[in-house]
Amino acid sequence: MTPTPEEFNKVIHQTDDNGDLIRTAEGGIKKKTNWKDLAVDRQGRTYNQFVHGPKMQLDDAGFIKVKRREEKPLRTDFSQSEAFVNKYREEGYQYYVVNDDGGRLASFTEDDWEPVQGEDGPAELPVGQARAPNTKARLFRKPQEWYDADQVRKIERNKLRYKQTTSPKADEDQYEATVPDSSLR
Repeated sequence: MTPTPEEFNKVIHQTDDNGDLIRTAEGGIKKKTNWKDLAVDRQGRTYNQFVHGPKMQLDDAGFIKVKRREEKPLRTDFSQSEAFVNKYREEGYQYYVVNDDGGRLASFTEDDWEPVQGEDGPAELPVGQARAPNTKARLFRKPQEWYDADQVRKIERNKLRYKQTTSPKADEDQYEATVPDSSLR
């Protein structure tokens, strides 16, 4: 396979007064003396070590080559709470991270969630921000079969809620909101 000839790039390559290319002794196109200051990549960006790599390199068309990124997971693919859960994970359980505020811990224990114990007590993760600086997240778990049964009940409850809070309009066969049954709350 023969290499493709270098293409003309008016930003970095030299031309004579007639607009013809000036060639080097090796046959390549001669670059301007200040070509490093003038060169841009295909998006029009000037050299940036983070984007283009530690050394400026040009492609065959005279544009700065953009370095390839390493494949790594996106930031949203793995979170601090996911790492926290993985530290204590055991087969056969479903896990949930609960902020320790407003009685949430008590309501979770009433709903069959048990607090996970670490070596030094309850498994906790500091999550406080400016509004609530001392807030901690606690890890709870529930046996998988109990969790699955709860999810089935939750789906059925939501279907019933939807059915009770919507009813077909007589004319257009569309649904409209109605008053929900208080027993579903």
